[in-house]
Amino acid sequence: MQRRTGVILLWLSAFSFIFGTLSTVFGQAMTMTHKVCSSSNLKELHYAASVYAENHQGKLPPLGSVSEARAALNSPGRSVSWEIIRAPGRLYQPNPTLGGKVLDKIADADQIVLFYEPGERYGYRAVVFADGHTKRIPRANWPTVKKQSGITLPDGPPLPEPMATVLGDVLLKLFPELFLVGCLLFLSGKLTARRKRA
Repeated sequence: MQRRTGVILLWLSAFSFIFGTLSTVFGQAMTMTHKVCSSSNLKELHYAASVYAENHQGKLPPLGSVSEARAALNSPGRSVSWEIIRAPGRLYQPNPTLGGKVLDKIADADQIVLFYEPGERYGYRAVVFADGHTKRIPRANWPTVKKQSGITLPDGPPLPEPMATVLGDVLLKLFPELFLVGCLLFLSGKLTARRKRA
């Protein structure tokens, strides 16, 4: 009986290792996809704001809130007609302090955030700066960037990690224990069987 239980636990440990590894790889692929999509979405938001500015003497649209920015970027007769793109689960946030400012005259445009993800994911928050480049800001650096950009809105909660990543991590942590217990039961079952024969 112990031997059979040991074999079952060995199979379970092998399954947990394989599934845990595959889940972790899948979670990493999802992370990369999120990074690429978020960067692309933020660049599109910058492009829309730039087109708006070109049609309004270089001034950015009103950015006091998401709905205000959306209304300005989606107004009839504008050359840009699309909704502000969603971050996973929530809308990207505009920097309210930049609303109505002349885009080309923003000092330190490479350090001032124009749009950003409301919550962090994997310890980072994607942003697009006023000069158009995107970056993933680590959790530790976000308060400095936020202050420098004049953003006073409260941060949203972190976005949840994909279930595959969490499940993979749990299974990989269980693998050594399952493997060890399985080996011990298998070996003790073998020893018991030898004693019975002798």
